Amino acid sequence: MQIEALIDGLGQGEAFPGGQGEPVEVLQTHISVLFFVGDRVYKLKKPVNLGFLDYSTLEARKFFCEEEVRLGRELAPSVYLGVLEIREGEAGLRVGGREGKVRDYCVAMRRLPAERMMDQLVQRGALEQGQLSALVDLLVDFHKRAATGKGIDEFGVPGQVWGNSEENFVQCRALLREDPERGRHLRALDLLEEWSREDFEKRRGLLERRVREHRIREGHGDLHAGNICFLEEGVVIYDRIEFNLRFRCLDVASELAFLGMDLDHLGARELSRRTMRAYAERAGDLEMWELLPFYKTYRAMVRAKVALFRAHEPEVPAEEREQSRQEFLRYLGLGLGYHLGRGLVLLCGLPGSGKTAVAKVLAELTGALVFHSDRIRKEQAGLAPEQSAKAAYGEGIYGKAQNEAVYEALLEACRAALAAKEPAPEGGEGGLVIADAGFPSRARREPFVRLAKDMAVPLLCVHLDPGWDSLERRVRVREARGPGLSDAGLEVLRERAKTFEPPEECETGTLLRLGPPFASLPPTEAALEILLHAPPKDSR
Repeated sequence: MQIEALIDGLGQGEAFPGGQGEPVEVLQTHISVLFFVGDRVYKLKKPVNLGFLDYSTLEARKFFCEEEVRLGRELAPSVYLGVLEIREGEAGLRVGGREGKVRDYCVAMRRLPAERMMDQLVQRGALEQGQLSALVDLLVDFHKRAATGKGIDEFGVPGQVWGNSEENFVQCRALLREDPERGRHLRALDLLEEWSREDFEKRRGLLERRVREHRIREGHGDLHAGNICFLEEGVVIYDRIEFNLRFRCLDVASELAFLGMDLDHLGARELSRRTMRAYAERAGDLEMWELLPFYKTYRAMVRAKVALFRAHEPEVPAEEREQSRQEFLRYLGLGLGYHLGRGLVLLCGLPGSGKTAVAKVLAELTGALVFHSDRIRKEQAGLAPEQSAKAAYGEGIYGKAQNEAVYEALLEACRAALAAKEPAPEGGEGGLVIADAGFPSRARREPFVRLAKDMAVPLLCVHLDPGWDSLERRVRVREARGPGLSDAGLEVLRERAKTFEPPEECETGTLLRLGPPFASLPPTEAALEILLHAPPKDSR
């Protein structure tokens, strides 16, 4: 039976145990379809063969449903209820029915409260220290009890580790054949693979020693914040990988790196560091820190690959496919961010060029420190960041004296940040410092160029130039939206354009111009192009 017919047939509440026409919420991943009905979830495996996973036959899907329940009950005993047949009789499809032909199988699960999921708690800033400690204790105990030795250790040897990593790049390249921005994305993949390979080779001896020290365990395999729930009775971790033993048997550093990468992706880098540190100390495994940049990159590429698979599924709505494509870019950028060193990035351009939007994405992907001239200006005037201070060109808080004070403060903020900032050892935060300002003239840029030379850090000057039509359109939209961080309207745009000096004085290799082709693309594309030119770690 085709998966589309199964999804349609199970779209009514009557198909499920005790169903009385209850609403059914359907959620698709690249390998499963989940049906949310009341306090239950029914998970159907798609009939796909992705190489690393084979659900293509009915027998395979039954087996892996049973495996999911068996394995899942170790970390989430109250969640997994059992495996149910999906039969088709005179009344149509029925889950758990006794009449008709068996069409498929599904896993029946207890529905967990969304508001208690770790990713939701993190995004609300509501995760408590006690909950984090309970999670770390659970993981340390789980890994201590988990199987190791013959049949497990083989999955942690260097050849297998790199094979898993390389597979992600190979499969992503194949999926990018029809991507409209294929050239940039392939360049990013090639660079990230090169950097990952360098990291791997430097740590080959450590990987071999960890096999001998029994750091390879039969773990969870998919340890991200969306699979962790904090219930009143304790922490449960569900969705343990059942479809491939080599993804479940792994170095515990790889297991923790998945969670660390996911917290980075959620913007919780300090929480990520605290979690990694707490596990390393309680497990007596301080060497795992050295492996985190490599394994975080590997995990980011796993998620990038999953997003690309979803972006190519015809049964997924077009809007969701595009969202998955953007997720791929963000994970790709996140992976690149784990390999960056210290550096100063100047984002310059006219109002409406997208500097602040691109700076925001760069900060999310790399953990960079960003200093906004507009924010500094408002602070110096004693105003809230979003409070309007709109005035005629060159007047109010935008006068000559105020401009001098803003750029002086911006320069000193960058100086202090570069003096203090080093790439974090676990790869959770790079060493980039970003200055977001108009930088309308060579005179405004020169102090920052000298700063980079004096502090012996690489400089990248990025000129965002989407074209006049795009600038006018964006500024009009911003004016219609009302007060924000920037007060520049059409009058200011036109006046600044008369005297703006493009940064042509920057040395070869330190200037990047992002022209009109980027105007119609999401800021993630511009950020990815910048990361391709950003300085890698000093060790390279």
